[in-house]
Amino acid sequence: MSPAWIACVGLAAVVLVSSGAAQETLYNGIRLPSPWPPRVQALTHASPPMPPYLLSPPGVVPIDVGRQLLVDDFLIEHTTLTRTFHLAEYHGENPVLKPDKPWEQDCAMAFSDGLKRTR
Repeated sequence: MSPAWIACVGLAAVVLVSSGAAQETLYNGIRLPSPWPPRVQALTHASPPMPPYLLSPPGVVPIDVGRQLLVDDFLIEHTTLTRTFHLAEYHGENPVLKPDKPWEQDCAMAFSDGLKRTR
C-alpha cells in the first residue's frame, strides 16, 4: 500500500471515531446521539423508533429545571407525583388573530403561503 492510501485510511478512521463520540449532554442529563436530530430515510406507517434516552436513561433526570410542557411517564413512575390534566381555557378576546391590514381582507391565518386566488 502507498503512504497516501494509508494516510487516507487513517484519516477516515479518525473521523469515524470522533464522530461517534460527539454526543451532546443536555441540562437534564439526557445524552443526544450523534447525529441529532436523527436522519429519517423514509416516512412510513411503522412505529417510530424508541427514543435513545429511553434505551439508556441517565441515573437522575432533574425535572425541576424550569417549566415542563410534557413529562414522560418514566420520570414520575417512582414518585408520589400524579399526572393531572387540565381543560383548555378560551381567551376572552377570541379570535386572537384578526385582520387588521387592508391586504388581509376578511381573513387572518397563522400559516399562509402568501398566494391569493383570483376569481
